[in-house]
Amino acid sequence: AQSVERVRAGVDIKRALHALRQGPGMLMLDISPLREAGADTLRVALKQLKHTAHASRGDILGLSGDWIVVTNDIPIEKAYKRR
Repeated sequence: AQSVERVRAGVDIKRALHALRQGPGMLMLDISPLREAGADTLRVALKQLKHTAHASRGDILGLSGDWIVVTNDIPIEKAYKRR
């Protein structure tokens, strides 16, 4: 499943984690609301997303200060050639 989401709170993170656990897919997440909520909130959310992505043979990649891509069962190297 592929989607673009704006993450506003812990509930949104739980929904994103659930989507990642469902099967192969890619999420683009706008994390600017988490950044505005505080460094600790952002750090915890990114740690959860990174752990889930890596546990499912996926990856996480920052596109900018506000956007990240999280994959499940799709390594970023296969989807995008890093330079």
